Amino acid sequence: MKSTRQLGVSFYDNRIQIAEVEQGKQPLVTVLAERESSLDMSSEGAHLSADNPKISSIVEELSGLLRQSKVNAGMISYALPTNPVFIHTFPVDPTLENEELQEYLSWELRQYFPGSGPKDFITDAHVIPSKDKDARRTFMVGVQRGIVAFLQKVSAGLKLKLQIIDIDHFSSEKTFKANYPELQKDVAVLLGIGGSGVDASVVKNHEMVGYRSYPDASASLGATIKNYLKHIKQQDDVQKVAGLYLHGSQVPSDSLASLKSETGVTAFSVNAFRKLAAASSVDKALVKESHRFAAAIGLALRAS
Repeated sequence: MKSTRQLGVSFYDNRIQIAEVEQGKQPLVTVLAERESSLDMSSEGAHLSADNPKISSIVEELSGLLRQSKVNAGMISYALPTNPVFIHTFPVDPTLENEELQEYLSWELRQYFPGSGPKDFITDAHVIPSKDKDARRTFMVGVQRGIVAFLQKVSAGLKLKLQIIDIDHFSSEKTFKANYPELQKDVAVLLGIGGSGVDASVVKNHEMVGYRSYPDASASLGATIKNYLKHIKQQDDVQKVAGLYLHGSQVPSDSLASLKSETGVTAFSVNAFRKLAAASSVDKALVKESHRFAAAIGLALRAS
């Protein structure tokens, strides 16, 4: 079997992070790297377009990082922060299918963005497992076409084929699943901690069954997590959580023990190399902080 290499790019605060994964008999992380960027995707993403003047600077920043890191991938994928993206969970009539379902999703989107149409957003939706037979809980993501056009131009400037555009928290879910296979029959809470707030999801039997965002997490992290645990107990009938698994740019690794005392649940920073292997050339300091690269790694894994 011929191996291929996939490149994942994530944006945290004013930084770009990359991960390259070689897909062979076993996945191997061949590159981890990061640098400061002139683009803050969290605050600027909603205003990007195909003619944005920052395209050339991002191409220059990324091309330098790829060259310095000796990246060999021919395809590139991007993980976006949740701030510039529309994410919503709502009940849907189970009788709706195909065009009727798409029309309803477009209607739901217009409730938040009046006047928007199919040309403004690229949407995707998935049904969340639920005991409710009368309404399907549906999870929808909408990405503004301007962001997509911007990333298409960046990819073309790098002479790489654009493969996937995903959300950083959901890409990190792929990294979590790859490294914690023993939790396939348990319930875990995955938490993305960054400058844009807190993203939280329930992963039950290795499948996401709930998501909530706290973009203005003004309360302490412990209080925010307690709030979410209370929410999923009521909303998703989750009575026991095997652990809290944190990823992102601002994981408080030195205070995980205090989170347990606040929430009653053991907290871990996601170890992206618990089951995955890293090439000897990968920076050991970055390996130790692999929770910060969970999105980029998961994206490269997903792109296989």
